[in-house]
This record gives sequence, structure tokens and C-alpha cells, in this order.
Amino acid sequence: MWNSIIGQENIKKIFNNIIKSGKFANAYIFYGNDGVGKDAVAVELAKILNCSEIYDKFEACDNCRYCRQIKSLHSPLIKYITALPTGKKNSENEDPVINLDSEDYEIYIQELHKKSNDLYYKISIPDANSIRIDSIRNLINESNFTIEQNKKKFFIISECDKMNDQSSNSLLKILEEPPKNSHFILTTSKPYSLLPTIWGRCQKIKFNNIRKNEIINYIKITKPEILENEINLITELSNGSISLCKEILDSYFLELREDIINLIRFIIQNKYIDVHKYISKIIAVKDKAKYRQAILLMILWFRDISMNLLDLPEYLTNKDKSENIKKYNSRFISENHRIIRFLENAIKDIDKNINPEILFYNISFGIKKLITERT
Repeated sequence: MWNSIIGQENIKKIFNNIIKSGKFANAYIFYGNDGVGKDAVAVELAKILNCSEIYDKFEACDNCRYCRQIKSLHSPLIKYITALPTGKKNSENEDPVINLDSEDYEIYIQELHKKSNDLYYKISIPDANSIRIDSIRNLINESNFTIEQNKKKFFIISECDKMNDQSSNSLLKILEEPPKNSHFILTTSKPYSLLPTIWGRCQKIKFNNIRKNEIINYIKITKPEILENEINLITELSNGSISLCKEILDSYFLELREDIINLIRFIIQNKYIDVHKYISKIIAVKDKAKYRQAILLMILWFRDISMNLLDLPEYLTNKDKSENIKKYNSRFISENHRIIRFLENAIKDIDKNINPEILFYNISFGIKKLITERT
């Protein structure tokens, strides 16, 4: 039901009006940052427009056969398409999933199950770097299948920016002449990576970041045992993303924060053996989400240093570390705005598959250049 969608009240109103008007488009692009509910809304719409026992014009019952099957992502009325690793050569129009290596296939099934249980979950399959043309060809083939009367089939292409030119051009053909009762929803955090021709063929719906108060409420409901000061820190780190918030809640973020504070301290002190120890600890688990969290913690630390200099303690994220921050400012001068911009650019490098050890050493040297000791 819409109640399962966190925030995005404007999006709900938009689609309530579209459903009321009966003018649901054949193709949409949902764009916005990761973890803001693009896939979740797409699946919810598939339920609403196919529910057999709808008790309200804009609410699916969540109990009928159609709602349950669509939510599980195993229904003839929904096809969820994501990037896949390379598999065996497919026969024409065959679903490439069935030709994945056995290990990749098991991972895919597990990831899809996690996604069906939590529509904010971000599927992660090793070496799944692109949406294969076989997936799009299979989509085109299935879009022409006959479905039950008065039902609508939804094709959700998640992270559609991972389509290459070949896949994109193949999809364009079906978008130009979409079959009746077939709807295509493309979700992306990188809309301008799409071909202009695809962008032009779809209705565009922009998703905003989840508001801080909505993330705070989500944390309190999900993890009521978390302390207030920790909630504020997690909210800041979540950066408007529910999926990122979930990752943080499931990780040892307080331990990671201590590691980051120690790393910064040893960078300043030129203790490179200790710098190496903490960098090694951060990158020990090959996890881009953890790298991103680590850099975000650095950003928040230097932002707090600026807030302390401006005598704005109420804006500190790391309130429990206020004494450490005061001591830092009594001993050092740092170009905080430049450091923060430098770190924001470093976050972008994570998705470019730069060696994480090199990335964090570059960060260490870059930060050190922008900090001097008070005389």
C-alpha cells in the first residue's frame, strides 16, 4: 500500500491524479538519488492497477493473489530487470537469467528474494555491470504475450543507466510502439546517462531525497533501541536515502566513526604506520557502501569543525565528540570547505572502481595538505 512508501507525498499525489484520470502512460522514467523509493513506487503502481479487491481508488489491498504475486516479483504481470553478469549464450528472446552460471544464478535468486522482502534493498550481484541486450530482447518478447483481461503488465528496468547503446536502442523500438496494456518504468540515479531518444519517449517523474524527519521516524520505528545522538548521526549519514540508512543500521557505524577519527588524527601527526593500519581495516571488506560511509563520516567531521569555529554547537552532528572538536580547533587550522569539496569528489571516485587503497591514501595526502598546526 502507499503506506509502505516512505515520504514522497508529492509522487503519491501525482499518481493518484493520474490513476483517477485514467491516463497512465506507457513509459516513465523515475529519477532521483539511490534509496528514495523509485523501485518501491513502481511495484506499488503495478499492484494498484492490478489489484482484484481494491478497497480504495488509490490503495492496493495487499492480500489478493495479484498483490501477493507482484510484491514477490514472481508474477506474469511484472518483470523486474537488473544488471546481470555474463552468462552462456542465449537463444533468441530467451531470459538470460536461466543461462547464468550456477553460482551467479543462486546469487541472483537470493538478491531478488531480498528485494521482494524489502523494495528499498539495492540488488548487488558480482560483475553485474550492465543490463544485457538479451534481457531487453526477452522483455520485448514477453510484452507481446497475452495477459488476463483488464490487467496490465509492468516492466521495471532498475538502474536503467546501466544499459549500453545496444540495449538502449533495442528498448527504444518497443517504446516507439508499446503494446496495449504494457507499461515500462525505468529507474535511475543518473538520468542524463540515458540516450536522448529514450529520455524523449518517456514521461519523467523526479524523486526527491527522503526528508530528515521521515528518516528519523523510520529509524525510531525500525530500531527503537538506538540513542537520540546516534539517530542524528545516522540521519546525516543517510543523506536522504532509506537504502543507505538501512546499510548503516546493519553495520558497525560507531566503530567505523572511531576508526575515521583515529585515521584523521594519525594523518595530521604523520604517523603513516598507523594510517596504513586504519586504511587496511576500512578496506578489509570489499564493500563500496562502507567506503562511502567512511568518507561521509570524514565530511561530517570537518563540517562539525566549521560549526564549532562559528560557535554553532546546535548544528554539530557528532555532539558527543564536541570536546575532541574543540581541542582540534585549538591546535590546528584547516581549510574545511576545500577539504569537504575534496571528499565529495572522492565519493564519486568510488563508483569509478578506483583501487580503494589508492583512493584512501590519496584522501589522506589531500587532507594533510589542507591542515596546518597553530603556532
